Amino acid sequence: MQLARTEAIRLNELVRFQFVSNLTSSCALSSSIGNWVVSLDDPTGSCNVDPAPPTTILTSVAPRIIQTRPVAEGGGVPMAIRASATPAGGGAVRTTLIYNGAGRLSGSNNVEVIEIPDPATLAPGTCQHQGGDLRCLRIRILAGGDASICDPKVVDPNDLRICP
Repeated sequence: MQLARTEAIRLNELVRFQFVSNLTSSCALSSSIGNWVVSLDDPTGSCNVDPAPPTTILTSVAPRIIQTRPVAEGGGVPMAIRASATPAGGGAVRTTLIYNGAGRLSGSNNVEVIEIPDPATLAPGTCQHQGGDLRCLRIRILAGGDASICDPKVVDPNDLRICP
């Protein structure tokens, strides 16, 4: 997400951070998979395209991919973006964050919450803050583009890891 924001500012263009089903030519946007693509255009069906060189990204052919990463690099953990100003589970599940040239989330006045892992996809386990044994975290992205990570298990209001 930081890369998408930085590139949006550097290029003064809209840059997308998107979760995708896989990194092949059959990829589709996905609301709960950890594969991700940073690009200038929608990468659907072209996630296998090599990233464009930074010096020619603006003149390259769509999807103008900046970077891709498989879910395995994140520990194989499914994640989800939730457009919400409320804790986990609130708000619509989304596939995309778009940063504008000022580094702000384009078209959003909400807090965007990325659940790691996505509670909706936890088959055998439950998050610690829900009484289970899995450590679940959240990344909160404000409309201004700033991101922070928090731990829903933390309840001490003086602990900087607490989720607002």
